[in-house]
Amino acid sequence: MVGCTDGPTASLSNENDHDVLVGTSSRIVFPSAEEGFAKGAVRYIPDENCGVLDGEGHFVWPIDCRNQISTYSQNGNAHVVVKASGVFNPTGEVVRWDAYNPGPDMLAYYGAPPAPCWLLGPEGEDLFTLNWSAQVTPSGEATFMCHYKKQWEYQFPD
Repeated sequence: MVGCTDGPTASLSNENDHDVLVGTSSRIVFPSAEEGFAKGAVRYIPDENCGVLDGEGHFVWPIDCRNQISTYSQNGNAHVVVKASGVFNPTGEVVRWDAYNPGPDMLAYYGAPPAPCWLLGPEGEDLFTLNWSAQVTPSGEATFMCHYKKQWEYQFPD
C-alpha cells in the first residue's frame, strides 16, 4: 500500500451492517480528517481486496487489483477508480456497464435500473450515487469508477 498523501491515513471498512451490494472495494482509505481531506488521494498498488465487474456483468470480488485510487475532498466529493487485469471477458469486445446497464448481478439485487454504486464516506457513512461506470477490454483489463457528490446522491424509493 502506497499513499499519495504525506499525512496519516484512516482505514474505513464495511462491516456488512448494511444490506447493500458493494460496487467498489470493501476497503477505501481517505486522508485522515486531522490532516485535511484536500491533501490528495490514497493509492493502493496492488490491492488484493477490491472488486470489479467482469465481461458478463458479474461482480468479481475479491480480485487482485493492480491500482486503486480513492479520494475525498472537503467539498463532499468522493471518487474511487479501480483497475484490474485478467478479468473474464468472453465477448471479444469492450463491454461497458453503468447505473442504467448494470449487468445481471446488480439487476438481480436491485430488481431494475438504476443501480447505484456505493462508497464509504470519511465518517463511515454510506454514500450512494448513480454516477459510476465500468468497462472490461477483450484482453481482460477492467476499470471501475464511482464518483459521489451530494447533488448526485441517490435516494432509494420507499
